[in-house]
Amino acid sequence: PRFHLQARRTYAVPATTLYESWASTEQRARWLVSGSLVDLQEESSAPRTLQFSWTPAGAPLGLHSSPSPGVPARDSSWTHVRLELRALSPKSTELVLTHEGFTTEVSCSDQLQFWNSRLESLSRFLSTHRRDTAATA
Repeated sequence: PRFHLQARRTYAVPATTLYESWASTEQRARWLVSGSLVDLQEESSAPRTLQFSWTPAGAPLGLHSSPSPGVPARDSSWTHVRLELRALSPKSTELVLTHEGFTTEVSCSDQLQFWNSRLESLSRFLSTHRRDTAATA
């Protein structure tokens, strides 16, 4: 059986700002410090949906091709993440992160702890980024 996790957060930023925090390599590097996001697929519904393949930090990226969504991973370390952004108001967005393809319940639980930590880091980044942007405007 395969396991999956889901995490939800609401951020006090417009959907486009939250979207860019994931889509921009530069911004993402400031808050997502571990693991490897590969094959980022920006969907036509931007800024509402992003999806990507994921492998944990230290996994041998060069040895395996990243899988396409819906195609089983070549290596059990590859998993798939889908982000859905829902604008609750012009300045508030809900993020629903779904991460699937785990082979064990333990790896799924460990990854949930990782995402909880990273989503908190994203919240801090967005607060700082929002202040920096307002100061330069």
